[in-house]
Amino acid sequence: MKKRFLLLLLMAAIFSGNVSAQKGMQGIGVSVPIGRIFGFEDSPRYGFHYFGGWYAGAGVQYYYNFSDYVRIKPSIEYSWASPSYCFRGLIDLNLFLVSPHRVRPYLIAGAGAFVESRERTRGSDIDSFNSNGLGVDSGLGFDCRLSHTWSMQLEGTAAVRQSEEGRKYNWSFVGRLGLTYNF
Repeated sequence: MKKRFLLLLLMAAIFSGNVSAQKGMQGIGVSVPIGRIFGFEDSPRYGFHYFGGWYAGAGVQYYYNFSDYVRIKPSIEYSWASPSYCFRGLIDLNLFLVSPHRVRPYLIAGAGAFVESRERTRGSDIDSFNSNGLGVDSGLGFDCRLSHTWSMQLEGTAAVRQSEEGRKYNWSFVGRLGLTYNF
């Protein structure tokens, strides 16, 4: 009897840290996106041209788990690349590929809106503009449970967005590190 009790206690200790992201679990956290943006634009002033650059930012995210395998993540992010900035609101769906464990890979699919302000220099001309638009993103992430209440996310996404004028398209490739408190 004593051996069975010790065996059950040992199994409970081993497997209690592995169960994470149960149905109904929620979380709130912060993220640091770092990425590279590429785009092309057909502007009346410069014609068809390419632009690109690196950027970094900060964000806030919320998680809600519909099941052990499906999670929704609304988030807002602010990023900057001097002298430009971008504000994004995203809603991503995370589809976990394995059952709950300490490290779980997941697919990312989502959509969002953005507001961008950019300043471009071409020769002695300085061109400033603001634009709004919609976009979609997809990628792969890893959810790493640090404890029952804390988790860390590592994500890589690719996003495509189009401005409201319909003449500008951006591709961005973003690496994102997040820290989340789960409740």
